[in-house]
Amino acid sequence: MLWVCECKDYSRPIAVDELEEFRAKLAQIGGVNVKGLFASTNSFQSSALNYARSQGFGLLRILPSDQVHFLMHCMTTAHSMGQERQRRNEYKVAMTRQGYTSDGRSFFGVYDGYVFEHWGQLMKRYIREYAEALHNKPLEPTR
Repeated sequence: MLWVCECKDYSRPIAVDELEEFRAKLAQIGGVNVKGLFASTNSFQSSALNYARSQGFGLLRILPSDQVHFLMHCMTTAHSMGQERQRRNEYKVAMTRQGYTSDGRSFFGVYDGYVFEHWGQLMKRYIREYAEALHNKPLEPTR
């Protein structure tokens, strides 16, 4: 398995043409087990999110420290149950709004319809997908 990660630190949102260029680079490398991940410190245009999903590579955004406010929350069971829905809504805003400010999170990733809050989750998904491809069948769910 080969991972190709392109990182950008632009002062403007990432447009779909940047991702088309990245896709061309992945095609030049070729091979079934090439995975692409495009990282940025700035936002992505909505069309870029759609393009990345259709092409099967991941996007992630790392917010600058001045755009993250760390808070301590007290969570109840009812509160934690609603967090999944909030997280899915928040990721799109975080990925597409240039001046987005987060309450405690600096990492936002999306791949294959899944939302990731840190590198470990994203890596686990990629590795799981690779293992399933090797065995030509889905693996048992993990927790």
